[in-house]
Amino acid sequence: MSALCGGFITTYRRIGNCPNCKCRRRMVVGCAGWWGSTQYCCGCGTKFTEDGWRKPARTKAPAAISYAKELWSSAVTCKEAFAIEREYLFGETA
Repeated sequence: MSALCGGFITTYRRIGNCPNCKCRRRMVVGCAGWWGSTQYCCGCGTKFTEDGWRKPARTKAPAAISYAKELWSSAVTCKEAFAIEREYLFGETA
């Protein structure tokens, strides 16, 4: 899942407040190294980047939710993700 010029270095799970669902939801965060991270809500498929939240179009919501859940299923914990990123970006090991 790692790629310098595309894709995520790692993905990790967290519980967060979705501005669209207006409640706490499973969120998956994809870290793309130097380009920041992208968060996805597993409840509605809303995506958050540096540019803000983007709610998927009604017709694309089922695909966005499926994608978020797919990422969630292969994601690691926050602690594991930060160790992976540190090693990938800086060559540091815990």
